[in-house]
Amino acid sequence: MRRLILFDIDGTLLVTGGAAKRAFIRAVRDTYRTIGRLETFPFDGKTDPQIIRIVMHEAGVSEKTIEAKLRDCLSLYVKYNEEELPKATKAMLYPGVRDVLDLFSRDERVTLGVLTGNVEEGAKQKLAMFDLKGYFAFGAYGSDSADRVELARLGLQRAKEITGQPFKPEETFIIGDTEFDIACAHAVGANAVAVATGNYGVDRLRSYGPELVFRDYSDPQGVYELIMGFRQPADRAGVREKA
Repeated sequence: MRRLILFDIDGTLLVTGGAAKRAFIRAVRDTYRTIGRLETFPFDGKTDPQIIRIVMHEAGVSEKTIEAKLRDCLSLYVKYNEEELPKATKAMLYPGVRDVLDLFSRDERVTLGVLTGNVEEGAKQKLAMFDLKGYFAFGAYGSDSADRVELARLGLQRAKEITGQPFKPEETFIIGDTEFDIACAHAVGANAVAVATGNYGVDRLRSYGPELVFRDYSDPQGVYELIMGFRQPADRAGVREKA
């Protein structure tokens, strides 16, 4: 059976060691003259526009001002990201990620894409840090929509445009590290694959009902085989944990 596999980026494939967040804070400060509670705000699972809207609204910035300056703020973020990422001494590609992507990319039954809250250029900057861009045929980005469920729908649409055929829910897997990735997968009928490489542990991720849970990518072949061999409904709620 063929597979459409959509990967989140931050906390799922890699971490920038705070570089992207520094760029984001710089952009918001320079655009809105305040950062509100950005330094402590949990970015996990949220889109870039969504973060700005929530935090600036809380900081008392008018909706009109937020929307009028949003595009400029995100453009500035991409500019600052380009400056910050090369200095990211703590940036890391999670162990096993490249091996997993190699396995999937060599399988002609698999179509790989990204589904991320990052704006498109920011996402591509992060992927380029680790030479990952070539693995992904397309993406759905925070610059397309602030709503992650809409991004899941867009990912399915773009996959159909690329392959010429729609993917069935049982053929579609959305991989992420938060409850929001799980929820967006289920909202479009896809299989949710949770990986505990971010700030959520295995038990917390399991509580949101993903079809598969991985502690990490330390067994790339196991990740590949479980996703390629997964069947609904018999395997629904299956769990794969690695110590």
